[in-house]
Amino acid sequence: PVIIDCKQGPTDESKALAVQARSLEIYRQMGIADRVLPNGKPAAGAWFSIYGRPATSISLADAGKDQTPFPYLLLYPQNKNERLLLDVLTLNCCPVYWETSLLSLKQLNGQVAVQLQHKDQVSILTCDYLVGADGAHSP
Repeated sequence: PVIIDCKQGPTDESKALAVQARSLEIYRQMGIADRVLPNGKPAAGAWFSIYGRPATSISLADAGKDQTPFPYLLLYPQNKNERLLLDVLTLNCCPVYWETSLLSLKQLNGQVAVQLQHKDQVSILTCDYLVGADGAHSP
């Protein structure tokens, strides 16, 4: 497997602040939950305000109770999450090609040919499978 990403590298910022129970279950299957749990904090709840005045709150203390081994929303920022997953990928021989974009793809007999661009260099890679995982931007 190979991963391409048009970004310069992993983010230093966090747009996402928490990890849901299902992600933690997958992390457990991958053998990395023990690297996440001590570095996060279960969310107790959420408080909402209107024009600076408290409006309401909800408790998250028992979210998923009796449904998962992780019955909480874990506060664990996106930048830490990305770094951990990148470490796991690269240790398992899956390179990440940063600053690389997909220019085109072509279905062949049982394979896919992709044209990639890294800075001024264009290359072609043939693969058995192609997965677009960049949300709404996937081809």
